[in-house]
Amino acid sequence: MISRLQPNIGWVIALFSFAIIGPYPLGSFASLLLPALLLDRQYHQHFELTAVLLLLIVALLALGIAFSDDIMRATAAVQRQFTLVILAILLLLRKPSFPSNVSPMRFLTLGNVAFSAFCIIVAAVKSFQSGSLHDPVHETHFVYNNFIHQNLTGPIGLNAAYLAASCALSILWLVPKVLKKHQYVSILTFVYLFFVLLLCKSVMVTVAFSIAFLFNLFWGEQLSYSFHKLKLPVFAALALIVGWVTATKLQDFSLEFSYADPYLRPLQIRLGIWTSAIEKIASEPWFGYGTGDSRAIILDAYANHSFAIGLENGFNAHNQFLELWLQIGIAGPLLLLSLFIWRFREAIQSQAHMVASAVFILFMLCLTESVLLTFRGVIFFGFCIFLPLKFDHESSAGS
Repeated sequence: MISRLQPNIGWVIALFSFAIIGPYPLGSFASLLLPALLLDRQYHQHFELTAVLLLLIVALLALGIAFSDDIMRATAAVQRQFTLVILAILLLLRKPSFPSNVSPMRFLTLGNVAFSAFCIIVAAVKSFQSGSLHDPVHETHFVYNNFIHQNLTGPIGLNAAYLAASCALSILWLVPKVLKKHQYVSILTFVYLFFVLLLCKSVMVTVAFSIAFLFNLFWGEQLSYSFHKLKLPVFAALALIVGWVTATKLQDFSLEFSYADPYLRPLQIRLGIWTSAIEKIASEPWFGYGTGDSRAIILDAYANHSFAIGLENGFNAHNQFLELWLQIGIAGPLLLLSLFIWRFREAIQSQAHMVASAVFILFMLCLTESVLLTFRGVIFFGFCIFLPLKFDHESSAGS
């Protein structure tokens, strides 16, 4: 019976992994299949505290519904966590599952290649039709050409930071394969995805990727030996890349800015958002404002500052720690931070360097995005935080 069901579970895992960065309807459907990522019962011992911490966060969000003025928004916010709750409960109950030889990272990488290629083709068609690399009309605070940042990922309804983070995971997974002889497909995929990562122009993800890459370079058993003579040039190359991406984002940047200025640079917009969120947190630091009211509260702060861009776009806190703090108080960010620390510590102790990298990249993404507010963020969060520790050893053995 198990042998007959095993391939089905493998295909479910494959579909979910492939759809993480796909068009929105596909990703939303795939999120319902996340519990199928349960692999081998041997993995369950590694998820106990991770599952408990996650359930505590969702429980507080559910409790926060009662303290929300916007009940519908609060309920929707908790419903998005349904997949993570089911997965956490199954892990705690130690329900037996069927082992699979299908690698989640392999299909995540296929998804990255397929959907980024679709976006690049659309960008090329738009450029050809308009006769320009730029859209005829731009928002005043984002002026990128068709192949860069949000303009690139717009056709699949995806924030460019998520595609960048997903590509970063795939690139790290591909490195051991690139080092082997005659792995031409892996090398071409590595180069292509690195190119896509740069096109996304996400400073935080690029920095996170570079740190994770160096971590694997110096401490990862798979890479340290092969890269022994290349550590210095690789370090220099990554420093130049991070410097270039950061410099392009910091053009005309100043810590002194006017909230009403419609031409703010992206990082200045983030500073305006975070400052507004922190001001509201300071007024209600212990229990927050309710699960459904964080958006109304931060919009009120925007209005007080005449923050035109924030009001027009209805920006959330763009930081998962601040978002939880607004929703459920100080316990939210503390529990989330504890979850990251625990999971990262487990990965390091188990020498699961790929898992440690995934957790670190997710943590950095949470510093600039309210990840748990969307289905897209929820499934990416679940993929990274529940990636089995044993995965590293299996992937290296089979590569």
